[in-house]
Amino acid sequence: MATVAGGIAILPVTANSTVIFGLNFIPRVETQPVKTQLPNGTSIGRKKRIIDVNVSLVDTTFIEVGTNGSKPQFVPFKNLGDDLLDSSLESFAFTGSKRIPGQFGWVDEASVVITQSIPGKMTVRAITKTIATTSS
Repeated sequence: MATVAGGIAILPVTANSTVIFGLNFIPRVETQPVKTQLPNGTSIGRKKRIIDVNVSLVDTTFIEVGTNGSKPQFVPFKNLGDDLLDSSLESFAFTGSKRIPGQFGWVDEASVVITQSIPGKMTVRAITKTIATTSS
């Protein structure tokens, strides 16, 4: 933790390498609730469930995804190997689509939440989802 006075950051100890400063900002993205037209009427007033989510990402180092009112869960991008401790955070940056299958729970207002509890890069390009509704 550094103290800022007069536009200058004062470190509690001398830095032996590069120091990066910034605000601890926790992003939280939530989609609008699912509303769709079905062959036998609208989905409004019916229980819904997001079955799976596909997130398109660019240079993203860490995300957590939650659906159907559940707490967001960590989404792995890379298999961890022997070089894990020798890698920089930037080497874990992921670009591409990540499918998160197997979502559970029925809710009145189904949505997707994307957040980070570990600060890092995050660019969400698109979110697609597969949903199910009750029959009445």
